[in-house]
Amino acid sequence: MSVLYSDEERHKIEWSIGAIVNGDSKKLQKFCVLYGSAGTGKSTVLNIIQDLFEGYYEDYGMKEMPMVMKELTENNIQKSIK
Repeated sequence: MSVLYSDEERHKIEWSIGAIVNGDSKKLQKFCVLYGSAGTGKSTVLNIIQDLFEGYYEDYGMKEMPMVMKELTENNIQKSIK
């Protein structure tokens, strides 16, 4: 990955993966957005993450994000009430 990303960007990606592995992602209110020109490694990184966490991810398109964010917010509100 050091070929595709600067040390700082690679560290952010690795930190995100680590947060998933150790369970911190359940408490964090963050998500990653990979952007860039074609051929910059976005799909490569996503494929690696999908292979690592097979069955534990979902794909969302940008058009679906408002609905996804609403659902996530409603789920968090329901969990905090219980």
